[in-house]
Amino acid sequence: MTAPPAQVVYANRKALQLYRTTLDEIYGIPMRDLTTAETPEAIREPCREMFEPGGPDFELHGIDSPYYALRRDGSNFRAIIKAEKFVSPTGPFVTVALHEFMDDAHAVLDSLSKPLEPSEA
Repeated sequence: MTAPPAQVVYANRKALQLYRTTLDEIYGIPMRDLTTAETPEAIREPCREMFEPGGPDFELHGIDSPYYALRRDGSNFRAIIKAEKFVSPTGPFVTVALHEFMDDAHAVLDSLSKPLEPSEA
């Protein structure tokens, strides 16, 4: 979970495992410091806009572009993200669901999205 200015305020056990860190180490780190240069601006910009005063209430689902999460040790992992904004009495927050991207899972999803050939129908 992040809060303005897009800094980590909470991470569950699985997120901490993926990032190979502790909550004390990741707390307060800006989200931009947890992504690699390969992460497209198309993902970064909407996340920034969510925190602007009067910014849009929207969700990011099934990002097609690769998202590369950066660990403190410099290693990275490819991930699928979903981000959702909500506003509380203390201000806006964004929850981010992060799942490690598996290449073999991507191949399965790709095969499911292709139309069947007449011989396969």
